[in-house]
Amino acid sequence: MSLPFYLTFVVASFVFTFGINGQLTNGPVFPMPPQNFLLSNTCPYSPTITCLPTPTVRPIDGSCNSAKSPYSGKSGTPYIRIAPTVYIENKYPRNISYFGYPLPSPRNISLTFFQSTSNESVDLSVITPTFARFVEHDLYKTKLLDVSENTCCNSTQNAGLCDNIYLSPTDPYFAIYKKSCLPKPNSVGSTKLDCKKEDPKQQINENTHTLDLSNIYGSTKDDSDRLRTKTDGLLKMNATNFLLPRYALPECQLPSPNSNNEYCFDAGDLRVNIDPLIMTMYTIWVRHHNAVATKLKVNLKDASDEDIFQTARKIVIAQYQHIVYTELLPVFDKNTSLMTPPAGTTSHSASVTPTIFNTFSLVYTSIIDSMVPSKIVIDSTDIKLDSVYYKPEKLFETDGIQKLLEAMQTTKAEMVDRFVVEELTNSYLQELPGQGTDKVALNLQQSRENGAPVYIIFYSVINKETGAKSPDVLLNKIYPEEIDIELLPGLFAETPVTDALYGKTTQKLMDKQFKELQEGDRFFYTHEGVFTPDQLDEIRNTTLAKILCTNGELTDIVPNALELQNPTENQMKKCSLLMDIDICLWSTVQWSDWDSICVGELNIFTRQCSILPGSTCKCKGKAIEIRTCSTAPVNNIINIDTVQKIYATFYKNFDVYGIPLNSNNSSFADILKKTYVITRP
Repeated sequence: MSLPFYLTFVVASFVFTFGINGQLTNGPVFPMPPQNFLLSNTCPYSPTITCLPTPTVRPIDGSCNSAKSPYSGKSGTPYIRIAPTVYIENKYPRNISYFGYPLPSPRNISLTFFQSTSNESVDLSVITPTFARFVEHDLYKTKLLDVSENTCCNSTQNAGLCDNIYLSPTDPYFAIYKKSCLPKPNSVGSTKLDCKKEDPKQQINENTHTLDLSNIYGSTKDDSDRLRTKTDGLLKMNATNFLLPRYALPECQLPSPNSNNEYCFDAGDLRVNIDPLIMTMYTIWVRHHNAVATKLKVNLKDASDEDIFQTARKIVIAQYQHIVYTELLPVFDKNTSLMTPPAGTTSHSASVTPTIFNTFSLVYTSIIDSMVPSKIVIDSTDIKLDSVYYKPEKLFETDGIQKLLEAMQTTKAEMVDRFVVEELTNSYLQELPGQGTDKVALNLQQSRENGAPVYIIFYSVINKETGAKSPDVLLNKIYPEEIDIELLPGLFAETPVTDALYGKTTQKLMDKQFKELQEGDRFFYTHEGVFTPDQLDEIRNTTLAKILCTNGELTDIVPNALELQNPTENQMKKCSLLMDIDICLWSTVQWSDWDSICVGELNIFTRQCSILPGSTCKCKGKAIEIRTCSTAPVNNIINIDTVQKIYATFYKNFDVYGIPLNSNNSSFADILKKTYVITRP
């Protein structure tokens, strides 16, 4: 049965206003109350955070980005809502239709709508979903309750901590392995920042909410301290192979000639260890930070470890933000207005808080999942993705990073659509056949647990219009009532906008999220005062291709690293031909004050450049200038021969940076007195 439009909108409006309070036919089936902040009498967001009026260093935990709301964007704080929640009693996931019958199982939706199949992109390489995943790991990580992700909960064990996804006895894949459920830990519940208990349950972002590379720098001071060497501004790396440092996790096992050593990588987000593709991207950016810090060390006078680290971090985050806005977002949507301006600066808006939308965290993850391929090819060998989950061996092989990057360059990404490869729908994170899970089903279950609005309501809120129709015939079979169609299936059934990878509702969600991340982040790289005009121009020379080249041991790459090689528009280039930023613009190399002497009508100005040992950065400009004295008669004519003689004398004793060629040289004034008797013309 399908509701007439007018009745559908009435129901949607009712849900919009009042939510669901359990007054449904047959009644809902509630899980046990989860252990969360909702049960606490103490507001976790009440301690005062003292912020500097104009902070110059981005706090590692994301606090103080908003002067009006210091907690906004901080790690460990809740997502925000841009559409009404669909909960039962403000906190329980909806598991039944508005008309009383059970909602379809997330696994059933995965099998019937997000079918396990391949639909390759014609122009995007696997670097696109890999870098996009890296951005996901920077922006958000939903905090889950501390319970095994490998065991389903039951009434006596961990009750209320999990929300199992039950499987049909005839499941086309898992039934072969006698598997009856997929475990799904519940998320930690929270109030909003104001801690009003009557509001719907919120979810917590473990990471900072802004584009600040928290996935390599950490989202807390403890994480940051663990990842830093505290020497010369560097992040920790394996000194032998320049891979990430060791972190002990039982899921990661790296065989060695002597024993099965556990070798997981440590980073600001431990999802780095999911597969070798994302491991490679993390490694590239940690190497890049260390390369920038190493250059700064010899170009910052009397700089401490903290000075070098924060300056390098500021530069690297700016380069990363530039790539996100000028390379990644235009790949998703060529219509985007969010590309930062080619010149000039932007302004921070104090009224905008840089916080992740709850719905964005669900939708963006699903977009990336749809783009993941089933395999990559290394040395003519197919490497299936489900054979390398939690296995970093490929990075340890000779030229491992280089080979992985080359494979990602030449492997096609999947289209952004409702089709997801079976390496994510059947064997995600598996160690042995049948031991994995269904990433799509987990996303759908997380959407219900987050209280995500149904599609028709979200459509109305984002597009500011009514009249959303069921976007796919198949969805009418899965959901007999249009009002029950859930957010993710509804969005992925929309027809893509021209020159975009997704439909108009997703387009507006993406634009709104990244616009607020730009305007609300007081440290965003294009905002006035964050960098000098010359420094900002240098940041704009950044490309992902150059960063992959320099830190990935590559010799050739396509200039648009997110796209496949194209003989007309994206031809392979030598890495050495790609532009790099001039680190000297951040150097403390500078001229001394002018020293002047007046000889007759000539005023001779000299200065010296304070070049640092080992630095390649030099001062720009001249070490000597000759002008007429201010007291000289207006009609006096400077003797050109005398001026040339003075210049010749200077460069005989000093170089172009005003540094004496002979350490025994005295000042230029003394040299002039000994060498010349300068007379008026």
